[in-house]
Amino acid sequence: MAQYTPHLVSTWSFPRDPRLYLRDHATFMRESFRETMREHHERHIPWHFLPFASAKYGYLKRSPMYVARKVRMGLGNVDNVFTGRTRDAVTTSRTITATQSRGRLVMRLPFEGGTGRFKNYGNGLTSQQKQVIARIEEIRAIASDEVQHLAEFFRNQYVKRVNLPGTPFRSRNRDSQGRFVKS
Repeated sequence: MAQYTPHLVSTWSFPRDPRLYLRDHATFMRESFRETMREHHERHIPWHFLPFASAKYGYLKRSPMYVARKVRMGLGNVDNVFTGRTRDAVTTSRTITATQSRGRLVMRLPFEGGTGRFKNYGNGLTSQQKQVIARIEEIRAIASDEVQHLAEFFRNQYVKRVNLPGTPFRSRNRDSQGRFVKS
């Protein structure tokens, strides 16, 4: 079964200037997560459709019928590419949502047989449902070198935003008349 890391874990330190408010920190985190998810989609997701992907991401063995049919059609040695419809949909369509605590990448998968949200009526899942879930997990898999790259990328994005010249420093100090003043 493919390895999947649901959340990106990154180590970072607080900004060097304590005058940055929490809302600035939240904005920088949200923008950094959005940029990191974009980087992952553009750089790592296409690798799932190359010949070395089964070794890198730990794909399940394909059935002999699947392999024989691909050989007859002349489609080569790529596990996740049968007609190319899934590859095209995954690599071109995406929705990125980001909050201050996490980023989320949603890709559309044109699988026949469902979305992976199956109801279990007590008899267990069918073999087709298990195959759909396995394919989804294969595409969601993130290798350890990719996790390291994304953590470093996220950290660099955050530090770049914090250290941008012109980042406003807000102050909550009031003068004698109750107006806010800059420190």
